Amino acid sequence: MKSSFPFLSLPISPRDFQKIVEMVKGANWLLSPFDEPDDNLFDRQRYIEASLDSGPRCAAIIDSNIFYRIVSLARGHKVNNEEESTESYRAIAAHMAFFQLCNILIEPNMPLYEGAVQKRTMS
Repeated sequence: MKSSFPFLSLPISPRDFQKIVEMVKGANWLLSPFDEPDDNLFDRQRYIEASLDSGPRCAAIIDSNIFYRIVSLARGHKVNNEEESTESYRAIAAHMAFFQLCNILIEPNMPLYEGAVQKRTMS
């Protein structure tokens, strides 16, 4: 996609972006932040335009399962070779890339609340 705003151009090839989109689609984890049908749920331009609008920016609210896997990957954790585990880590990494490339705010507060509730109920 060629943009009239240089900071909106893709920092990766369109082919690589399409691979990320296919992985995100395959996981089927996203819910639409838009009022219209989800036909354009994976349209980067739509998220970029929403982030430039004066309205609220789109945000991805991630749960503790995703959060801890992201932290694990960031720490250099080696993913075991079990197919299910590898695929879930790949899907999470694809979602993180999609969020960043679409200028979607990543909201990590849910795991903090979940952790606080678990500690309180365990005491």
